[in-house]
Amino acid sequence: MSNILEYLDWRGDIPFSVSPFNEVDNLILSEICYTDFEGVMTQDDTLSIVEAARLYFEIHTEEEVVNRDLFFKLAPIILKKASESERFKDVILKNYINLISVTREEQYSAVTFVLPGDMIYVAFRGTDNTIVGWKEDFNLFFMNETAGQKRAVEYINYYFKDDSRSLMLGGHSKGGNFAVYASAFCDRNIQDRIVNVYSNDGPGFRDEIINKKGYKRILPRVISILPEESLVGVMLSNRYDNKIIKADSKGIGQHDPMTWQVYGKGFVETDKRTEVSRVVDNTMMKWLSEMSDEDRAVFTDSIFSTLDTTGARTLGDLSEGGVKAVSDIIKSLKSMSPEKQAELSLMFKRLIKIGRDEAFLEFMDKAKAKKITKSDTKLIPEMTEEERTVSDNKKKLRKEMIDKRTSMEDMEVTKKSFEICKKIMSMNIYKDSKVILAYMSARHEVDLSYLIGKAIEAGKLVYLPKVESKTDMKFYLYDGNLKLGKFGIKEPVSKAALDEEMLIEEKVLMIVPGVAFDINRNRLGHGGGYYDRFFNKENKLFKMAVGYDYQILDDIPVDEHDKKVDTIVTESQIL
Repeated sequence: MSNILEYLDWRGDIPFSVSPFNEVDNLILSEICYTDFEGVMTQDDTLSIVEAARLYFEIHTEEEVVNRDLFFKLAPIILKKASESERFKDVILKNYINLISVTREEQYSAVTFVLPGDMIYVAFRGTDNTIVGWKEDFNLFFMNETAGQKRAVEYINYYFKDDSRSLMLGGHSKGGNFAVYASAFCDRNIQDRIVNVYSNDGPGFRDEIINKKGYKRILPRVISILPEESLVGVMLSNRYDNKIIKADSKGIGQHDPMTWQVYGKGFVETDKRTEVSRVVDNTMMKWLSEMSDEDRAVFTDSIFSTLDTTGARTLGDLSEGGVKAVSDIIKSLKSMSPEKQAELSLMFKRLIKIGRDEAFLEFMDKAKAKKITKSDTKLIPEMTEEERTVSDNKKKLRKEMIDKRTSMEDMEVTKKSFEICKKIMSMNIYKDSKVILAYMSARHEVDLSYLIGKAIEAGKLVYLPKVESKTDMKFYLYDGNLKLGKFGIKEPVSKAALDEEMLIEEKVLMIVPGVAFDINRNRLGHGGGYYDRFFNKENKLFKMAVGYDYQILDDIPVDEHDKKVDTIVTESQIL
């Protein structure tokens, strides 16, 4: 499966003007932030990404970079590859800061990227290989504000107080935590200009933080991406609607963004985190809940004071220290008072016990789920041969048409979507409707963004769907704010639900996507049945489906539950 380097190979020739900034672009900039720009630029310098890459590789060789013993060692390679792409070649870098202080227990770095079109992306670096950087991670467990978090807020307030441009913030690991924290607690006039905040496997926060107003205000704009076996991003609390993705690794190896699977302009999603991730999450939360802040501080100081005795400043130093480093750590532990040794031992034993208990509970839940599933299958009535044939034909057609749709180029999708939007806006049903039920496109469905914007400008009320359960979908007023919902589709943040009485009394236009259609206006969806159930409600809806010419077939398989639409609009015809 592809990763972000191959994304640059396959999609690097597509400019942002054709395919807007996406979650994979975010990860690329978060990774570039790991590049050690010392000797290349300072906080007062402004460089093009092309110039930054050239200067970096005048100082370093590619061989030196790839031989480093760091999980983020390929960051400069990503920088170079991005600089050679049509998509990123006009990006500007500025405001680079890198601070490491043992006394302040601080490891913090940030850089600002100015994208074509004058959109700003601020990237915060995650934990590097310094011991102090890892200690600051542990400080998150008992401090309301670490030195790095405070710096992140100061960075945003200082550089963007007199700037009117829209902002995006992001980072990987601790950098994602810094991005969310800075967005939550920066000046309000800046916060209002923040479009999205990306936390790429970033740890959460203490409960004191997530209950603050600033955090709650920014929460709908946070896009949290976790690999399915996340061990870092599940630490502490958050209220994110996490997007779970697949990775080509196991355990802590999935923390490396180079292992995250990319398909098209997004990541390969999966339904839930693995058992390992859930066990670690539950274990750590329970363990920490039993410890006071003082206990957490004592534990952290004890661990890192032993590491300090080795003289190591980085994880690499510890590794190179070998047997001597291990010997120094053991001596340091033995030199602790008997009381301190007993306290640490008790904490570790408790952690191990909780871990065993949580693993057992996960195993029992899994066994119970299997038993229920097996039992439930006995209650499902057998399909007739005809029903089975229709079902099989639907599955086959879905796969064929979805594969064809997802293989479309972004420019083709944009052009055809624009033509479809213009056709709809020329129709009387659109002009006469005061209420529009639309949708947010995913995986190269017809993009209605242009129509939605124009409808709102014209004073129409636009509602978007939100999946409430396995069988229920409701519509909420679109107020410009979205969050990632079920199935990786953006959903409205608004709590203003559609009054379904309006569907009986008002002329309402409902525009729906689909996988395939036929000349008799039958529609094949993704198989969830959400739209068909909504069509069944008593209403005066005018049901309009949108798709591309190739999605219109002479005949598609249907059953008694499938509902026809009133019209179908493609880039060249109206049925």
